[in-house]
Amino acid sequence: MTKRWSVLSLLIGSSVIFVIATIGGAVRIPWTAFLFQEEGVYTSILWQIRMPRVVLAALIGGALAISGAVLQSLLQNPLADPFTLGVSSGASVGATIAIACSFSFLGSWTIIGFATLGALLAMLIVFVLTRFIDMQMRMETLLLVGVMMGAFLSAFTSLILLFSPDETRPILFWLMGSVSMKGWSAVLIIAPIILLLSLYIWSQARALNAFSLGEQEAHIVGVDVKRLKRNMFIAVSLLVGSAVAFSGMIGFVGLIIPHVTRLFVGFHHKYVLPLSFLNGASFLMLADWIGRTVLAPTELPLGIMTSFIGVPVFLIVYIRLRKEAHHA
Repeated sequence: MTKRWSVLSLLIGSSVIFVIATIGGAVRIPWTAFLFQEEGVYTSILWQIRMPRVVLAALIGGALAISGAVLQSLLQNPLADPFTLGVSSGASVGATIAIACSFSFLGSWTIIGFATLGALLAMLIVFVLTRFIDMQMRMETLLLVGVMMGAFLSAFTSLILLFSPDETRPILFWLMGSVSMKGWSAVLIIAPIILLLSLYIWSQARALNAFSLGEQEAHIVGVDVKRLKRNMFIAVSLLVGSAVAFSGMIGFVGLIIPHVTRLFVGFHHKYVLPLSFLNGASFLMLADWIGRTVLAPTELPLGIMTSFIGVPVFLIVYIRLRKEAHHA
């Protein structure tokens, strides 16, 4: 399949998933509500509840997926993603502190600010510890430190819950992942952040292509390696912090979606980055739709759904990659 047909197929698939996720749920929305031809409860549910929820899921899924694609490229490791490096856990700690302490001095931006700060600090600590343990900064050491940092920060989050009994239920619900009841206000806040950062990352596709050949090769062709790594890690931290602030902990998106995307379009970042965003958006819209329909009217948390779907998908992709590497 050529890249053109692959891109077209993914676009059509995403559009279909968007429509299904929008009209499907505990309350099924008729098609006519899309055209504003029916007034009343269906139109209100569609445009005030369902539509912002689906759009928010798409934005967060895209942010996590493109973050995973960047980290896998920079670290040259297929297991790198915001979770394995502890970035998501850092964002979770920051947001949990803001919620538990009822901070609101930045208004709607308070949780985003704390989550982003937590993500940045977590990534910084991971790199500092890796440098301290291994001066050569080997990728396996970085991933090991990231996993340990993620476990430590998860324990720290549990400690906050232990000393915040009044906020335990909302924090636990948030930690399991959800995009429900956020509304258009959340979309208007997070959309510019995610879209602008994703466009910036896409603008660095050529540099990331060079970097994938190795740091020395990238430097030879004129890439400022230190600046690229710094800017990409900051951009990823901002993306993950923003996503976690609004959705809680959602795993596997950044890990499996870039691999699935590469199966369609190869390894050129000009295609991998935007289509990872598109596929991540589709994946999270689909997971959210399944979570609110399979046991309707009970909703399954989004983080649980992504794990249920993500684990078998990752195993299939990983086995295929291992077979291709063996035959190469």
